[in-house]
Amino acid sequence: MDGFGYYGWGWTGFREIIMHWQQIGFFDVILPLLLIFAVVYAILDKIKVLGENKAVNVIISMVLAFFAVSNLYISSFFMYLFSYTGIAIAILLAAIILMGLFMQKQEKSQKWILGFGGAILLVWVLSRATTDYGIEFLGQDFHWWLSSNIYWLLPLLFVVGAIAAVIIASGGKKDKNKERAFMDRLLGRGQDN
Repeated sequence: MDGFGYYGWGWTGFREIIMHWQQIGFFDVILPLLLIFAVVYAILDKIKVLGENKAVNVIISMVLAFFAVSNLYISSFFMYLFSYTGIAIAILLAAIILMGLFMQKQEKSQKWILGFGGAILLVWVLSRATTDYGIEFLGQDFHWWLSSNIYWLLPLLFVVGAIAAVIIASGGKKDKNKERAFMDRLLGRGQDN
């Protein structure tokens, strides 16, 4: 029934409300403006390049946010970027749920798997967002190269992943003193010059 007009005390469906917000520029003007303002303000407040004066940080952040939003390319880039980021977050959430079903306890390998999967999804999000935006992320010939070499890249990644899994699983306890002594020799610490 959502999106079929007015019903129930004059309220419309949620899709119509979203369409109205889209028409007045809520998604391509107001939200990017707030995002850029918040990020710039947080950076200025953290590094304190202009001192402790928060009013100056607010004014500079607001001006930069308005400048950025006045450029239509920035708003459309954010739209593509965060659309694909939402898909990547959903994929990671599904992976976390599936890993929770099949793995008994919190293992170190879970962090490695999620980190590797997150890195792959980051590259995917950036490549999709920039390609939809009109920029080739990894060069014009990357997609051609990838499609022509995928037959040996996937087995190579599988073998490397299997070797890494075996090494991680059989790692056991390491001697921290040997590692520390090696790093001290490597960095030249603890030696008399």
